[in-house]
Parts: sequence; structure tokens; C-alpha cells
Amino acid sequence: MNLMIEKLPELLTASILTIKLTFLSLFFGIILGLFFAILRLSKNKIIYNFSYYYSFIFRGTPLFVQIFIIYFGLAQLDFIRESFLWIILKKPFWCAIIAFALNTGAYTSEIFRSGFEKIDKNLIDAAHSLGMSKYNIFYKIILPIGLKKSISSTMFIQLYIDIHTAGRTCLPSTA
Repeated sequence: MNLMIEKLPELLTASILTIKLTFLSLFFGIILGLFFAILRLSKNKIIYNFSYYYSFIFRGTPLFVQIFIIYFGLAQLDFIRESFLWIILKKPFWCAIIAFALNTGAYTSEIFRSGFEKIDKNLIDAAHSLGMSKYNIFYKIILPIGLKKSISSTMFIQLYIDIHTAGRTCLPSTA
């Protein structure tokens, strides 16, 4: 019992760090996911392929490897250490945020893309017949309905579970 009381401050610190990592990563991951999901809807092959390969690479490599590359790998490059990026990349907390956000963004982009593609084509045809521009159709019909169909709590839960990976690499206080 004494050990538990002794370690309570450390546990609270680690819990706060875990919550910060989760919410910041989720925030940036959702923004990235929405951005790349919109790119995936493009008819331009270059934009579509850029978004597709972003998702393919970050969903296809283990999160542990991504954290290692961002935390240890980028530090080996002289031009990174001499640039303004080193201010962010030298801190383990921000490396973990970047890795989790990129990973979450890749998964979220596929979730959002599928939500956008589930929208009934008759809604879009009706908007066209009313004379709405393609931008108005996207922002007033496709985006709200697609987000509503695709957002779930599983993104948050999976990210919260994955946070322990940071403890194994760059943030030992979360392990």
C-alpha cells in the first residue's frame, strides 16, 4: 500500500501526459485525416495518388517504426538539426505527437473518405438541380453528412490504447 501511495504522483503525471498526447494527436490527426480524405475525392491523378500513398504508407507500417523514424531517424539528418524543425523534433513529446497525428490522420482519412462516398447520389443530383455550385454542395451537403456518418469513438479509443508505444521509445514516463 505504501508503494502505491509513493508512486501516486508519478502515476498522475503519466496520466496527464497520456491525456495530453491523446487529445493533441487526435486533434491534429482529425485535421490531417479530413484534409487527405478531401484529396482522395479529387479527380486529379497526382492529388489522388499523393493522398492514397500517404494513407497506404502510414497504415502499412507499424506505429512503433514510425515513432522510431521520427524520433531517432530524423535526428541523424544534419539539415534537420540545422533547420527550424529541430526546435520541435528534439523534444520527445512533439515527436510522439507528430507520429500519432500522422498515423491517426491516415486511418481517419479512410474513415472520412468512406463516409463521403456513402452519401446518396440523389442528394447531390438534387443540389445540382437547385443550381448549387460544387463548392456549396461539398460544404453544405457532402461534408456535414459524410462527417456525421463516419465519426465514431473508435478513433479515440484506438489512439488512447496506442499511446503506450510512445513509452517504449521516446517518452519513458508513459510506460
